[in-house]
Amino acid sequence: MKVIVDSVEEGHRHGLSKEDIRVLWPLIPQPWRECVKAVRLSNSLHSAIAAEYVSQSKRLNIYSRGKSREEVIWSIFAELLLHYSMTHPTLLQKISKAQTAKIDSEIAPMVAAVLKELREVAQAKSMDFDPLDYERLTARWDAAKKRATSE
Repeated sequence: MKVIVDSVEEGHRHGLSKEDIRVLWPLIPQPWRECVKAVRLSNSLHSAIAAEYVSQSKRLNIYSRGKSREEVIWSIFAELLLHYSMTHPTLLQKISKAQTAKIDSEIAPMVAAVLKELREVAQAKSMDFDPLDYERLTARWDAAKKRATSE
């Protein structure tokens, strides 16, 4: 799988690095990622979404500039799960709250594993890692479990 990194001249840097992609990729279930031939870290700052799979080019575009690592990783997993399960929303349909809660509860353990792995890699290399990513994930996971059980 090829990783393309758009250069950034000024402003926010990429929220994920090429190395982060290499660490998280094997932790994504094989059936979800087998359709992806390339990953592009886009230099776009104006995307509301953090990850988008483009089936025509078989490329996963990641819009991570100005977004937290946790948000970007979460979006990567959600986008690949939605594509794999063929429930990806179109302009005519939106994901319901129940679907969102189900997705959140399904991907939360995987995202936690990725953040843990990235933290260990960063510590081994004495790189910066934001411990708040894990705290935000834990809070989001707890909220997703609560929503899933209440619906």
